[in-house]
Amino acid sequence: MIRSLLTPRVELGLKQFAIALEALRKMALTALMLASVSAPSHAIEIGVTPQNDLEQLSEILGALHYLHGICGYPERDKWHRAMQRLLDAEAPTGEPRSRLVISFNGGYRGFGKTYRTCTPSARIAIRHFESWIRFRKPSWQWLPI
Repeated sequence: MIRSLLTPRVELGLKQFAIALEALRKMALTALMLASVSAPSHAIEIGVTPQNDLEQLSEILGALHYLHGICGYPERDKWHRAMQRLLDAEAPTGEPRSRLVISFNGGYRGFGKTYRTCTPSARIAIRHFESWIRFRKPSWQWLPI
């Protein structure tokens, strides 16, 4: 019944949101598969490590940076600054830093492929990602939420 109330534009936005979430899910599954293939044979437990969590956060910060820009939020740069603080605090140099930067750019570009303008589903994605960050904020006190 609710679906019949949606305008074609909103319905298209929801489809774009679903496509973006599916892309993120595929990237996460690919990362897990690569991690399991490259893990030493004695490593039997695969789970979320602090580094994986930071990569996920980096990807979300990139998505928020992009989405805030197309939706005209005045504080768009706060997500870029948050990423810089993350890099300074958690990975100042080397391969860990590169992985976080790649994740940030992947989130930015991934949502750039899906959203060209601000849609209701883009705003839903913003709220979802900000909620995800709020839920984990005790671990990351320097986040701007």
